[in-house]
Amino acid sequence: MTQQWPSIGKDLRGKVHLYVGTADTFYLDGAAHKLDAVFQGLHANEHFTFIPGRTHFDLYLIGKDRAGLFDEIARQMYAVARPKAHWKAEGPTVAAP
Repeated sequence: MTQQWPSIGKDLRGKVHLYVGTADTFYLDGAAHKLDAVFQGLHANEHFTFIPGRTHFDLYLIGKDRAGLFDEIARQMYAVARPKAHWKAEGPTVAAP
């Protein structure tokens, strides 16, 4: 990443957004922390969200909505893609148990 940043940084700056649980079942949180450190060293302005206690399997849970984080990410993407439009929530994509 650091070697290629001079040529790819202009296209990636501010566009990497990563969500990971701090108790990730596959230990991806360790790699995410390392990548975050690399981006910080490059002053890349990327966004890493470490969700305390979440695993690979319950990362997207918000309240009783198992896909709540998906909905939140979709809202954020929609706001960037269509800044003057209003988000219409359609309800949860996965029924809560």
